[in-house]
Amino acid sequence: MARRKQRATRKLALLVWVLAGVFILQVGSLVFGRHGLRQADDLNNRLERLSAEASLRIARNDSLYQDFQGLRNNPRVLEAVARQKLGVVASDEFLFRFSHSP
Repeated sequence: MARRKQRATRKLALLVWVLAGVFILQVGSLVFGRHGLRQADDLNNRLERLSAEASLRIARNDSLYQDFQGLRNNPRVLEAVARQKLGVVASDEFLFRFSHSP
């Protein structure tokens, strides 16, 4: 009877060790595995970075759209840009260009 009890105790201890090993492997896989918590954290960080970039691009697009609407609908804005960027002058104006001496 004592031998049976020893065998049962050994089997139970072996079972506990095997289950503990399986548990440790599962936790390791959950944390460090391909689809684990570490991967999820990396994906969340990437999502935050891409969301911030998207917000910046949306703001830039809105600004460009406002500039475009100003050029399209407001003759004063169009004239100002033509004068500044292209050097356009009216027919009754003179344009003087000075060269800078070194």
